[in-house]
Amino acid sequence: MIQLLLMAFIGILLLCFALFALGRKSRTKSEDCSDSEVEVLRMLRLGSLEFDATILFSDTDYRLLASEPQWRSLARELRKDRRDIALDWLRELQKDVFSMWRFRSFLTRLGVTVGMRNDLSEAFRSLLLLSLLCVVRVSVRLLGPYAFGKTAVTVRTSVENLKRSCVATLSNLPRERWPQIAAEWQRVQAL
Repeated sequence: MIQLLLMAFIGILLLCFALFALGRKSRTKSEDCSDSEVEVLRMLRLGSLEFDATILFSDTDYRLLASEPQWRSLARELRKDRRDIALDWLRELQKDVFSMWRFRSFLTRLGVTVGMRNDLSEAFRSLLLLSLLCVVRVSVRLLGPYAFGKTAVTVRTSVENLKRSCVATLSNLPRERWPQIAAEWQRVQAL
């Protein structure tokens, strides 16, 4: 039992360290960011970032229902439904991270790069985010949507930072090449 608690404590420490490391990543800005952000969103169709998950992981309504004896069964149903929705959203978030990772790799293959160090850093960040999302999904499945809600929302912020990185990379290209890149990306996606 002590070993299990020790492993859980080490896992939580690793998760906190990873979130701290992701939060320290500096954000790059560009004068073309708004146009390139629209273009990246159009190309990648990042649906999970349009959803505000703070309400999904909030337990206030669950606690209110669970406090009344006649509403406890409804509270259990709410918890189960929220868990299922949270798992679906986290799965979509994982797909979006993977899509952005593939998009960055695609841009690198086309010769659009901001340096080897930055590209490796972004690849590592993507892998770390995918790993964290797996851990959060398992945690939500086992412990319910309210246990790691703040962590899930923090991971979403890291995914938004990854999107900004894709936007900054695309904004390094002349706008005249964006339609060509979008067409090539669609062709690659169809394969």
